[in-house]
Amino acid sequence: SGAAALFANPTQPVAYWPCEDATGATSFASGLVGGRAMTFTGTPALATDATFTAGDPLPQVSNSRWSGNVVSYTPTGIIHLRFFLAVPAAGTTNGAVICRITCTGTAPRWDVVYNTGGTCTVNAYDAAVTLLVSAGPFSIGPGAGTINGVPLAFELRLEQAGSDVSYTVGTQGLADPGNHTVSGGTLAGQSVSRAIRIDIDTTGNMDTVVAGQVVVWSAVASTDLSATSSIVGFVGETAGTRISRLCAEEGIPYVRVPPSHTSMAMGAQRSGKLIDLLRECETADQGLLFEPRTFLGLAYLDRQALYNQDILGPLLGPLPAVELDYANADLSQFEPT
Repeated sequence: SGAAALFANPTQPVAYWPCEDATGATSFASGLVGGRAMTFTGTPALATDATFTAGDPLPQVSNSRWSGNVVSYTPTGIIHLRFFLAVPAAGTTNGAVICRITCTGTAPRWDVVYNTGGTCTVNAYDAAVTLLVSAGPFSIGPGAGTINGVPLAFELRLEQAGSDVSYTVGTQGLADPGNHTVSGGTLAGQSVSRAIRIDIDTTGNMDTVVAGQVVVWSAVASTDLSATSSIVGFVGETAGTRISRLCAEEGIPYVRVPPSHTSMAMGAQRSGKLIDLLRECETADQGLLFEPRTFLGLAYLDRQALYNQDILGPLLGPLPAVELDYANADLSQFEPT
């Protein structure tokens, strides 16, 4: 699907919940083989919001509480949580805990708390639930700094730095994902190691807030998300480029014939079968997707290449199929349809 590789990163996530489950689901299925489902209490409005075009519709939280256990993995001292979040323009409940990371270490609980006006506070606690630090409020929304009314990717990152913990909270707006806004600080003399559980809306009072595509890494994920990246479903990506990317993601040998032409710009890549996504590109560009004679894989002939078929080489066999001489009036027997 278009959401399967939503956030580029060289490291495999340790937990991933797309939260695209259909109405009637009783939990959010894991997007990883062997991963655990994210459970919820209350009644989220499943599959109701299509604000984020990179995947299927996401749920409104509707005052429900979500909790996902992370399968055990080798600790790295880095926990990077990222998910889609859309707070309405009017905001949500002051003091609502947007997300919580429960982890191993001497600072095992980290909350991001919503403040009226669209700012956020980061709170960290020890095992006895004693407050270690309350930092903020942070203005991390794109543009004016508020997260209200701005669909965005929201993140909380924890990194062990010697004997201290570096924490970062940030956003990337859907309209300008290349703009990465972050704030944070350092918690001295404490430690974090491995994520145990991720919670969304632990207080159960985020009503019309939309959330989903919850991902956790044990390494720092890439923040290089351009305006045509996976966060927006690769809007504006050309047909030839999309076919190439999809084939690369699936390990399919691929060649563009010829490689230099510009093909049609595509809309958002939604969820779907690989062949359907490839055919969308072929249809939009009015090109030709085919199996070449020279290797087992796919090739794509864009629309512009069809205008000048003598440059295609051996992949399609002898070309051109017919030659017409304008000076000899060879076209006199043809009429356009």
